[in-house]
Amino acid sequence: MKKYFTLLFSIFITGTALAQSSFLDPSFGSGGIVITPPPMATVYSSGGFSAVAMQPDNKIIAVGTADEYVIVAKYNEDGTLDSTFGVDGIFKGGPTYSGASALAFQPDGKIVIAGGAASVTLDDDFLIIRLNTDGSLDNTFGSSGMVSVRFTAGNDIGYALALQPNGKIVIAGQTNGNYVCMARLLTDGEPDSSFGTNGLVIISSHAGAANSVAIMSDSRIVIGCEEAPVAFMAIRCLSDGTLDTSFNHTGVASSNAGTGGFNYCTAMQLQPDNKIVLAGSGTFGTGSSDFTLIRYDTDGTLDRSFGDTGVTNVDFNGNDDNATALYLEPGGKFVVAGYAIVTINENFALSRINNNGGIDSAFGNNGRITTAIQDSNDRSLTVTGQPDGKIILAGWSYNSSRMGVGHDPTLARYLDNTVSVPNIVNIDDHFLCPNPTTGTLNIKGTITHIISITASDILGNQIPVNTDLPNHEIFTGNIANGVYFFKISSDDHPPDVQKIIIQNK
Repeated sequence: MKKYFTLLFSIFITGTALAQSSFLDPSFGSGGIVITPPPMATVYSSGGFSAVAMQPDNKIIAVGTADEYVIVAKYNEDGTLDSTFGVDGIFKGGPTYSGASALAFQPDGKIVIAGGAASVTLDDDFLIIRLNTDGSLDNTFGSSGMVSVRFTAGNDIGYALALQPNGKIVIAGQTNGNYVCMARLLTDGEPDSSFGTNGLVIISSHAGAANSVAIMSDSRIVIGCEEAPVAFMAIRCLSDGTLDTSFNHTGVASSNAGTGGFNYCTAMQLQPDNKIVLAGSGTFGTGSSDFTLIRYDTDGTLDRSFGDTGVTNVDFNGNDDNATALYLEPGGKFVVAGYAIVTINENFALSRINNNGGIDSAFGNNGRITTAIQDSNDRSLTVTGQPDGKIILAGWSYNSSRMGVGHDPTLARYLDNTVSVPNIVNIDDHFLCPNPTTGTLNIKGTITHIISITASDILGNQIPVNTDLPNHEIFTGNIANGVYFFKISSDDHPPDVQKIIIQNK
């Protein structure tokens, strides 16, 4: 029996290794990968994407930094650059030493971009750019399509962006290297004097940096933050920029998500029910960091129904794993993206999390996917999804041929592979469904000749099975989530063996 399951395990590992390549969408770029060298394309050039989004026509916009300027690239569905946008598909502009961190689409299709740029004093200011649909600067916005916002004499960088229904623009980030800050602009780029002080808000009660911002239906503003020195932080403000004291009594909620000393929040999603999910990295006892998510309820308390008393962590390979972005799928699941160290190299990494905080084991390899792109250090920094369920990661991949600084802006598109994972190893007369199962398997086929039904994990360890043959059912509620092999032995033909994913709620 052990020998049989050892063979079966070998088949499973081989199938998984082959399936690894199929996680990427072969119809996109080269085998699912698109690498766009920086426009200068010299031995010293470097760049990467920090934000990506889908247009209604399914074209892809990615923004970031290349050759020390803002870069905006527009891609067709197959990953080729859209030559009708900018110059051969790319806008490159802004002041010298500038970069983009976030983007949003106006209802008229214009593209709003936020980031930072060095001023004449070499301190950074918030930089907001608006492009027309063809990739040209919108001269009706600010000064020739650009707005610079200064909070203090120190560095001010905008990391997040959201558009209100009335068209006003909210940018969140960090000022003077210490505090969370926001600015709100009118549709023409002028400061909104009804917000904070002359359109600016500095939350000086909490040191940190905002990395995400969202607008509630009642115009309240939610910010996801890294709180200095080590904590996840959510802030909720009223529409005028003042703290919303109905949220955790102060307007601010913070948590040490990991069990170790490292907690770093990088992304946020606001659920339709207004619960707040933060993502980032935390240590959980081993000294290495994991993908980490926490959820706050609408009153600012930790939602203990999520994951393990409010916290979920995902470990890929026992090395450092750093989450950088979070996407809420229409069905309520979360895709968290970033990079994981595989052997000694950083790889693109993503995981899918159920709405209750459990890892979606039907996705990828037990809920996880890693992808090596170029030479050594490849980091995905942002994520979005397509209407067909495909997932796009964007960031950079390392090109060692360019003097040690060669990061290339990079996209990767993944299939929604939960519908394509093979679930049958060997089958003749019997079939178990649904797969994945959430508590009960139904036995399809003739049961009169069944001798026994057994199950083993992928290491060949047999587990107890609770079977009700008269009702054609197998109960799996007492089995831990994961991948198992069920063998149905009969007296009239060889055993049927089926791979089943158990995903109890």
